Amino acid sequence: MLRSLFAAALALAVASPAAAQSRPPQFGGCVACHSITPDKRPGVGPGLHGVVGRRAGSLPNYKYSPALAKYGKTWDRATLIAFLTNPKGTVPGNKMAWPAQKPQAAAAIADYLAGLK
Repeated sequence: MLRSLFAAALALAVASPAAAQSRPPQFGGCVACHSITPDKRPGVGPGLHGVVGRRAGSLPNYKYSPALAKYGKTWDRATLIAFLTNPKGTVPGNKMAWPAQKPQAAAAIADYLAGLK
């Protein structure tokens, strides 16, 4: 019985990309300002659940900087990596205070965020 429950839990974890994907250690600082819970009211920063595929500066109930509100791009892996690697250079005038990430760390965070759907 215990083996079958374990096998079912393992199959569910493997079948679900979000469940199978673990949070990268580099994401630890992000949760100080950003939520990854769907439908949670934004905090200091906008919620990141479903960010991949969303137009930048478009989350309701969050007051973006004018620079990010005008950015106009849709977040995908490449735009997230560019932003996380150099936030001030990618969108001058945005209010993200987190220091720039190394490209490998930014890629790990972007991949993690892509799984949050």
